[in-house]
Amino acid sequence: MATKTLSELRMCSLSAHIRQKPNWWEKMRDETIRSKWIRDSEAKEQQAEHPRWEQLTDNMDRSMGHILSLSAFSLIQCSLQSGPYERIFLSDTLIPEDLTTALELAVKLLEDVPESDRDCHPGSDGRVLGLVHPSICPLVFYETWGTDDDGKVTTFKAPESCDVDISFLFISERFQWLPSDFSINKDGAVKALLESPYINNISPNHHDALVPVIEQVMQCAVPLWERVLSSLRNDPVPARVIRTATDGIPCIWSGGAKKLLDSADETHRDQDYDGWLEGRLNSGSLVLPEAHAEYRDMLKGDLTVTLSNSPTIVLTPEKPEYPGGIWHVEGMATESIVSTFVYYYESDNIEGGATRLWDSPSEMSQRRRIEQDDSMCIKILYGMRRDEPCIQDSGSVETKAGRSIAFPNLYQHRVSPFKLSDPTKPGLRKILVFFLVDPTVRILSATNIPPQQLKTVKHTLRSQGPSSRLSFLPVELLDYIATGLVPGVKSRAQAEVNVETEFFEREFNMW
Repeated sequence: MATKTLSELRMCSLSAHIRQKPNWWEKMRDETIRSKWIRDSEAKEQQAEHPRWEQLTDNMDRSMGHILSLSAFSLIQCSLQSGPYERIFLSDTLIPEDLTTALELAVKLLEDVPESDRDCHPGSDGRVLGLVHPSICPLVFYETWGTDDDGKVTTFKAPESCDVDISFLFISERFQWLPSDFSINKDGAVKALLESPYINNISPNHHDALVPVIEQVMQCAVPLWERVLSSLRNDPVPARVIRTATDGIPCIWSGGAKKLLDSADETHRDQDYDGWLEGRLNSGSLVLPEAHAEYRDMLKGDLTVTLSNSPTIVLTPEKPEYPGGIWHVEGMATESIVSTFVYYYESDNIEGGATRLWDSPSEMSQRRRIEQDDSMCIKILYGMRRDEPCIQDSGSVETKAGRSIAFPNLYQHRVSPFKLSDPTKPGLRKILVFFLVDPTVRILSATNIPPQQLKTVKHTLRSQGPSSRLSFLPVELLDYIATGLVPGVKSRAQAEVNVETEFFEREFNMW
């Protein structure tokens, strides 16, 4: 992705700030209110006393107003909003209340289990409960049995870097999260394909109650995913400031860096470099980027396969704070996750916890008219310093109850720290997450791999109808078959060992 100038990031931040106002899309139609917002923004800019190269120009203010207008009139018809940064979309009314209630009731089936059967995330000190997590019983390369595309029963080898066109550092040699296939009809309805008879880590006892609700929530997620996918196709995203067709952002020095150096006395620069530089920065001759007259975003898309995750974070007076998550992208290249959808369906007595996002631009050395070793130009334009990570803050999204967010798996993100609003009472946050696999990539799924959980296999063997010969066998023999004769089946203890190994492998992966 193209690197954003500081002025572009300021425009994004200011636009996102205005779009936090209640019913901003309605007030945006009022020219008086819109003009007042821009004037207030200008006053706020002046009070902030940003360096001149971070301040918004009149044209940028007008451009910001135009961006807001486009967001209001093109998205609000379907209750969707643009996020604080490009390719991020959200909605506070996407999921109907009756569906949220149905989801809460269905999830209680997963919550009402013995303490010994609860899956707490490693390193969370018991605060994060993974009700459905893809790290539990994933596909294990060379161990898990299933059927390939030709119907042959086999184990599966790990992909090689040449298979996915990425460095081996970002490919798991042991695990792949196990998705389920879903179909999307033309009218947006979502239903599980017959080839995927289950969702990994959802017990057959809970299947009938949970799967229909998950399908309905996923149906609601389709419009957000459509916009994320279409924005990825529209690459590069139209810039907010003017770039030349071949060279990108111009050099900030009037006449170029060479003329700047030629105009300065060598001895003077050696003796008083700071004074010389301050004079240049305050001279008024810097060539700073300017905004385009308009900005357009085009949206369309489709999807095929997803992974599911449903964490619950519980705080108590004894553990009143959550330290936040680590910076990460979802999965490894092995899973080919292209987008994340998050629905915060319940939040009680919680303060803070916004989702922060970082961008890792890839064009710092391409198509830019900056002389070699001109670190000051890079600092002024992009806010980056020599020998530091090439990362830019993409803003944050408040994570309140009822909000849905979708963003591409290009951004590193983390949950910010949060705490109890009232430290004398417990609090919780419940989340439903879907990870969308790249629709152009085919990976192994529940279509290929049967359930691996020992409890599920025992349940399946014990529930055979009278027409099956298995129905004549005693329970003890059925359990022996499940434990010793069905390949790839894992007990809870075996699954927990794999979870620890997998978390360590993926903790700092940034593929």
